[in-house]
Amino acid sequence: MTDQTSASVFGSDVVIARGFVHMAGAIGEDGNGQLIPGSIADRTKAAFKVIEKRLASVGLELTDIVHITIYLSNYHRDFASFNAAYRDALPKTATPPARICIGVADLYEGTDVELSAIAVTRD
Repeated sequence: MTDQTSASVFGSDVVIARGFVHMAGAIGEDGNGQLIPGSIADRTKAAFKVIEKRLASVGLELTDIVHITIYLSNYHRDFASFNAAYRDALPKTATPPARICIGVADLYEGTDVELSAIAVTRD
């Protein structure tokens, strides 16, 4: 069975399939769809808030994430700053999520960080 939330012509923010919760890319936006000003750390924390809100919409939390894909538009410059914000944003658990961090040429709306996560349901 597959459930969707916030579907549009381009895709869904959240899709639940076979016990996995797949989330579309999240960037550091404010409530009006504008990029958060400041540093990559600020936008990373804001992107995690987007993911946290999506998880809450299906009764889950950040601790339910099992994998995160990270996209950085300036990998070498921003990796250390991103990592510090990443550590602060995620709850401390015995088993942190698996992750991959990919350097890319460009991201949506010119942001410098985008996160996509997979969580598991509690069934």
